[in-house]
Amino acid sequence: MSKVRWKGSMTKHEEFRLQPLQKLNLKVEALKTKPKKQEKILPFVTEFNPVIPNIKQILSKNWNSIENQRYLKTIFPQKLIISYNRAHSLKNMFVKAKL
Repeated sequence: MSKVRWKGSMTKHEEFRLQPLQKLNLKVEALKTKPKKQEKILPFVTEFNPVIPNIKQILSKNWNSIENQRYLKTIFPQKLIISYNRAHSLKNMFVKAKL
């Protein structure tokens, strides 16, 4: 009795020999450059001061009212990224780094 192979079917030996090629194809696909989405992110940058209230918490709490206003919605289409600059200290003013 002879073994009948269906068209397109492979033996285990053939599959084993093709595994390195399949892995290579996956690596090549992973290394291809993908187009990045261009997002317009508007950062909200302010100087850190422990006396002022938490701006991030206030904006998050009132974000619905910003989204409901037509003009503000066009300016801020998505939530802001809030970041803080370090405040100047007396040390920064009086001590100069020697380069």
